[in-house]
Amino acid sequence: MDDVDFKPFECSGASVLRHLGYSTDSPQAWAAAFNWHRECTRGHKVCRRSDSMYLPARVVDVGKYVFSSPSLILGSELEPGTKYATLSHCWGHSTQTRLLQSNLSSFRQKLPWKKLSKTFKEVFTVTRYLGIRYLWIDSLCIIQDSPEDWARESSAMSKVYSNGYCNIA
Repeated sequence: MDDVDFKPFECSGASVLRHLGYSTDSPQAWAAAFNWHRECTRGHKVCRRSDSMYLPARVVDVGKYVFSSPSLILGSELEPGTKYATLSHCWGHSTQTRLLQSNLSSFRQKLPWKKLSKTFKEVFTVTRYLGIRYLWIDSLCIIQDSPEDWARESSAMSKVYSNGYCNIA
């Protein structure tokens, strides 16, 4: 971390809210996120690394555009070194949409938009905004009712997170 020029953000809580707006979806908040991302990737050597050849078994293709229909894609179908983001979230007690053996084929065509959680829909937007096309979400990229897939993919989670371009939480 010696090569990182860290400058703490100094201002009062009230001025942060005024500066970023009162919603995480405000134009000010989006501009701040984009600027932080740009500063990180341009200014921090560690954040510029792009030599990772690792890809998870499956990722969500969020598409390039807001109206794109997200779908599941195999990591083996992507070029080595393709950037992907990861999502860190709490499942809670919800019965969120999950990848199962029975819906693997249909998810490869198109994810069921109306059944996706608000968190998933929002992270698709954030991922696209950052210029990243692929996203790894545990519940959509690991077959939840396959003990074999779960054992294999959950044992690779440290690789998934450490080789992702960024983690969205």
